[in-house]
Amino acid sequence: MRLLVSDTSPINYLAQVQAISILPTLFNTIQIPEAVHAELLHPKAPILVQTFAQAPPEWLHIVPNPQDIQPKAGLHPGELAAIALASQSNASVLLIDDKRGARAAAELGIQTLGTLGILEEAATSGLIDLPTMLGRLMKTNFRCDPLLLRALIDNSPT
Repeated sequence: MRLLVSDTSPINYLAQVQAISILPTLFNTIQIPEAVHAELLHPKAPILVQTFAQAPPEWLHIVPNPQDIQPKAGLHPGELAAIALASQSNASVLLIDDKRGARAAAELGIQTLGTLGILEEAATSGLIDLPTMLGRLMKTNFRCDPLLLRALIDNSPT
């Protein structure tokens, strides 16, 4: 069983580009802590994200925040709760875009994957057209190195 724990950012972007349905296909179980759910419901979150979070699908399990969250400089509550949940639940993967958060998770031995990695894995599995999804993603406020995007597009499955 592949258990995925997610931070806010990847769920946010996958919902915005209408690719959120790839998660249950790639992973058996998807969990988010309550702190991440609260961030997805925030009034400043995009309306597509808020709508998704208001009526989450059955495959998305919202679980209580871990009790012993260790503060770490520069990380937000959702990131901290997601890292702690991934550690405590022995998740296969933590979905997180924040570089500091990914480093903190790696220090705990947690495998991480970002939004781009999920999209690449979905394209490899034939679930999406990667150039189309990357085009949608770049219409959001998602930021990454343009050279990385070009490499992903150039190497995308056809």
